Amino acid sequence: MYKKLSICFLLFILAFILSLFFIAVNLSGDKQFQEKMSRYYEVGLPNINTAKERKELKLISEYSTYILSKDENRLSNINVALNSVNNLKIFPGVQYSFNEITGERTKERGYKEAKIIFDGDYIIGFGGGVCQVSTTLYNALLLADINILEVHSHTLKPSYVGCSFDAMVNYGTSDLKFKNATDDIFFVKGFIENRNIKIQIFGENKEYDIVTESKLIEEIEPEYDVVFDKQKKYSEFVNEENEEYLLKKGQNGCKTEGYIKYYKDNVLIKTKKIRNDVYSPQKGIKIKYYKET
Repeated sequence: MYKKLSICFLLFILAFILSLFFIAVNLSGDKQFQEKMSRYYEVGLPNINTAKERKELKLISEYSTYILSKDENRLSNINVALNSVNNLKIFPGVQYSFNEITGERTKERGYKEAKIIFDGDYIIGFGGGVCQVSTTLYNALLLADINILEVHSHTLKPSYVGCSFDAMVNYGTSDLKFKNATDDIFFVKGFIENRNIKIQIFGENKEYDIVTESKLIEEIEPEYDVVFDKQKKYSEFVNEENEEYLLKKGQNGCKTEGYIKYYKDNVLIKTKKIRNDVYSPQKGIKIKYYKET
């Protein structure tokens, strides 16, 4: 009996030591992540417009996207990612990675499960909503004329921004990367106001007024799956031969191009094509009357 108690006690002590080890590893990982990213942030930036020691900074660009979803998990994910972007310093000559700034989309990092687009469909995954933050930042960067090194489109048309101006991110595979090619430091402010994600970029100099333009090249018609109503589940709608019922409407896809237009004193100086994108259509479902033979 005493032998069994001794073994149980030893197992308990071993489990306790292992749990302390894993906690230490996680804390160490978080600390390393914070230390790695600390060089990118400006401490104590509550009101960037009164930063006298940085000369007179002015608003270089601003972009916002509306939060359509009322899902609490999605809103929480947006806040987590946005807090990582807020107060970011964009130094000259430094390459930035959105995935590195916001961290891996895991429960430990504070991300929750919400809808994401995967392989042309909507599924549940950790970090749903983060792409809206990366998209908002991407457009603010474009308007500030900061070089984009990597960007990806979604497989489906985005609902919160024009086609060819979304920025899909997925930790480990798809990133938004950018680099400041000027001699100035830029400062990023990110916040939510009246259900709008807003990102502002402040700096000292602004050479051009920049406008973005999405150009539709081709609409792509959706396909439809046809299901015969053998079980008479839809007899209220399908009760004669050849009559059909639209259970789910398909959504068009499209081919688009993205352009940046540079203005100075209200005069168009140049236009630059930056993207070609293809967004897949979403299949629809039609129910057809089934005639027994």
